[in-house]
Amino acid sequence: MPSILERTTYHAVYDESVLDALRYARDHGFAGVQAAAELPHLSPLLMSPTEKRETADYRHRHGLLLSLHAPDDAAGLCGLDPDLSAAALTYLTRLFNAAEELGAHCVTLHVGPTPRFRTDEPEPRLLPEPARAAMLAALEANLRRVAGMAGGRCLACIENCGLDDGMTALLRPLVRKHWLWLAHDLTKPDPGGFFAQHVWAVRQVHLHGPTGDGRSHMALGPGCEGLLPHIRRLEQHDVREYCIEVRPRERASASLEWLRQATEQEA
Repeated sequence: MPSILERTTYHAVYDESVLDALRYARDHGFAGVQAAAELPHLSPLLMSPTEKRETADYRHRHGLLLSLHAPDDAAGLCGLDPDLSAAALTYLTRLFNAAEELGAHCVTLHVGPTPRFRTDEPEPRLLPEPARAAMLAALEANLRRVAGMAGGRCLACIENCGLDDGMTALLRPLVRKHWLWLAHDLTKPDPGGFFAQHVWAVRQVHLHGPTGDGRSHMALGPGCEGLLPHIRRLEQHDVREYCIEVRPRERASASLEWLRQATEQEA
């Protein structure tokens, strides 16, 4: 099985294009990139046929990994309005088609934001129960549609961002049937230990420094040693990509060097 460093990518955001990001990855020791598909200059849906072909050819020629991160909120899967939900699914269908054209191995999704209406009660509620039941029903239907979009062309990975116990209950049978897979951000909560219980289904891991004081996605460095045992545990499974979610890419490069030194010292 390839080493962690042979599967480590970075999150392309402050890059001129996906092709520019792939070139940087190759020149700086990364295995590839995860492209922020919601940004117009990185969106495969806005690439010309020539740009797609050049990007796909470069990725293939140099054996680089490419994954796409769908919009965090704009294409959420918890939509209660049928028109909004239909628009999100139309977008995601096009995104999976583009992923196949580019040779991307994975599309990563958040389930998206849910409405929250906090009450002034000793134990605040966030959403009326009929609305929550409708939201979970919509999410289940949309997760099944996403699984169909992937259809063996690439992996559809659900990230542990914004999940709760009700959502993971819907994910459980879809993951166990190998229809959907998981993307694990090691700094985010694991509701009910779902990701720990389904570690065999994790295909992408997100790495960055701890979150706090209004800051997030900091570079890896001293103080991040606590991530190493989790990485070693995941190394026993079929993780396809370890994505350093640190921007800009120069700070991702510094994080890659720290990861290299930290893993070599452990060996």
